Amino acid sequence: LEHHRKIGSEEDPDLHRYQRYPVSAVSLKRKAVRDIMGKTTWNYFRIVFNANKILYLDNANKTRFSLRQLVKRFHAPITVNLILLTGLAALGMPLLYLLWVVSYFSFYMFFSRIRNLAEHAAVPDLLNDDPLMNTRTTIPSWWERLTVAPNSVCYHLEHHLVPSVPKYRLAGFHRALIKRGVLDSADISIGYVQLVRKLIVAPT
Repeated sequence: LEHHRKIGSEEDPDLHRYQRYPVSAVSLKRKAVRDIMGKTTWNYFRIVFNANKILYLDNANKTRFSLRQLVKRFHAPITVNLILLTGLAALGMPLLYLLWVVSYFSFYMFFSRIRNLAEHAAVPDLLNDDPLMNTRTTIPSWWERLTVAPNSVCYHLEHHLVPSVPKYRLAGFHRALIKRGVLDSADISIGYVQLVRKLIVAPT
C-alpha cells in the first residue's frame, strides 16, 4: 500500500488526516459532533459518489444519480447489506437492520476517527521514517475493544513493523516485542481516553 511505503514522509497519501494534530479541545469536539450527527457520513458519501461518477451533471447542468454506476462500483457491499437485511427479515427482525444504519451515521464514524488518529496523530516524529517514531499502538480497555478497536486493529505499530502478521496474531507479536525490548522507545498509549488527551493541545 502507498501509505505503508511512504509513511514518515510528506508523500504519505494519508498525511493530511493527522499532520495538524494536536488540536484544540474545541476543534476536536466540533469534529466529534459532526461525526455523531451524521454530517461526516454524508460528506463521505458525496465524495465517494462524485469520485465514482455516481453523481454527475447532465446536459442541462443538473446533478443526476446513476443507479447503474452505483451497482457496478459497489456490488460487493450492496450484496452484503442485502444479505444482512434478508437474513434479519427471515428471522422476523427486519427493523434490526436500522441499528447498523443509525450507527454508521453516528458513532461508527466517531470511533473510526479516534481509531485512525490513534495510529499516527501527535506521534513523536511524524516525518521520521522509523515506525517507532511515526506510528502508535494503543492498548484498549475491554469496552474500547467492543467499540473503538475491534479485531486487534489497535496494534498498528506492530502492523507497520511486519505487515504480513495476521490480525489475530498481533497481540502475541506485541507481547513478544515487549519482552525483547523492541518497543522500549515506542509510543504506546494505555487506552483511548489517554490517547485523546495526546490529541488535544494543552491550554496555555
